[in-house]
Amino acid sequence: MPLERDGDVMPQYIPGTLWKFNVRARHLPLCVRYSMFADQVQHSLQRGSVLVLQLTKSPLADPHRRVTHIICFDRYERDVDSLSEKIWGTRYEYLLRGTVHPVKRPFSLEDLGLSRSYSRQGMISHERIDLVDEVRVALAIGLNTADQTPPAPSNLSGRVASSIGILR
Repeated sequence: MPLERDGDVMPQYIPGTLWKFNVRARHLPLCVRYSMFADQVQHSLQRGSVLVLQLTKSPLADPHRRVTHIICFDRYERDVDSLSEKIWGTRYEYLLRGTVHPVKRPFSLEDLGLSRSYSRQGMISHERIDLVDEVRVALAIGLNTADQTPPAPSNLSGRVASSIGILR
């Protein structure tokens, strides 16, 4: 049963479907408004994949609140009408359509004690979340993980672990 919050139904966590997409701060409100993301290449996304929209590092972004929204992926569309240019000011080849959801509490992937860094200097690209890290990320997002084993909180700070519901 999906988690309901403020009239919003969060998607069910499906192993192997979490992706990190970097997004610029000025582009995020438009992604949320239009329920889409844009990119130059098609990725191996499947319907139901979860795109974790992580703000790029900048002086304006709170380093501990870089993830505020996800997109539950539905489909790709070729941007034949240059809609991306009208929305973001840049022409992209593909529009990634889906349903936007706010996360349970804003967080940053770097604060979750994951097996590796998903933040690389100068990278504005997609990246699949490793299976070993997915449940921890899914819990931080607020996805329904009822059928999954929760991660051990050993390398999480108490503040982060309690905020995502691993520690009480």
